[in-house]
Amino acid sequence: MTPIRPVVFCGDSAVDMVVRLPGAPGRPATEITPEPELVAGGAVANSAAAAAKLGVKCAFMGSVGADGYGEFLRRDFEQQGVDTHDLVVVPGAFTLMVICVVDRTGERFFGIYPAHNAAGMQLRAEQINEASIRESLWLHVSGLSLLESPTREAVLHALRVARAAGVPSSIDLNLRLETDVFPEPYREAVFAAVKLSDVVLGAADEELPYLSGVKNPIESGRIISGGKRTVIPRLGAEGSLAITPTGEVHHVPAFKVDVVDTIGAGDAFNGGFIAAMVEGHGVFEALRWGNAVGAINVSREGARGLPTRAELDEMLSRG
Repeated sequence: MTPIRPVVFCGDSAVDMVVRLPGAPGRPATEITPEPELVAGGAVANSAAAAAKLGVKCAFMGSVGADGYGEFLRRDFEQQGVDTHDLVVVPGAFTLMVICVVDRTGERFFGIYPAHNAAGMQLRAEQINEASIRESLWLHVSGLSLLESPTREAVLHALRVARAAGVPSSIDLNLRLETDVFPEPYREAVFAAVKLSDVVLGAADEELPYLSGVKNPIESGRIISGGKRTVIPRLGAEGSLAITPTGEVHHVPAFKVDVVDTIGAGDAFNGGFIAAMVEGHGVFEALRWGNAVGAINVSREGARGLPTRAELDEMLSRG
């Protein structure tokens, strides 16, 4: 039975400008001028949309600009069934745009505008609705929101409120390792957020080794877990792992699909994983849900090729 209390997703939202190059999956190799597509995005927003489409009551806590893109995102949240009561509109700041280029293999490459001081990084700690978090079933955040102040402090405050209230919390690391730029305040915030979270999700081959200093995903997960939190190394085509605080290790293979593009794959996984957890399933089944939602998403175009509950159930029935 779907819980009545909401899951709060706190962090980033953005508009995605997606450009699929000639020869990309679903595009003819003879195409001369690819036509850009404007869609709603943002790591935390995508995960909220994924969980909401599965029937979970969701709310978004974050900030957008007082511009057309900000209004576009607000309307999209409402269309997805995500509550926007705690959405803050920031005058004079631009809503973040992510330019995503998809190549012929389905892989994606990102650029962002503006590079700094986007509206999504203007949420302040005093704007966090503490009551909304205390009354929630789960809080989910992203490392992307730790990049800049004041949203860095706002997200850490949200995690502290959840911890004090006994509300389970999760963080998707979302480290931008390709930049190789990690100012000390950002690095400290990431480690602080991990310590405040009950579940840490991240890419097994890049993000988790960055935190642990160990490449092996199981050993890396155990180091980050520290016997206090569950760590979820996402393995891409190999599925996903869970390392629990007691040291148990679970592995669930990926569902086999034809990949169209990998935009939002991790975000989709997170939405499925959280949906299973708040419905009372164990971590093994939650991995299955995450894998299934992620697989369906990568078999479709864009970050929002998300499944309905019926489509999820059909995928789960395969094995």
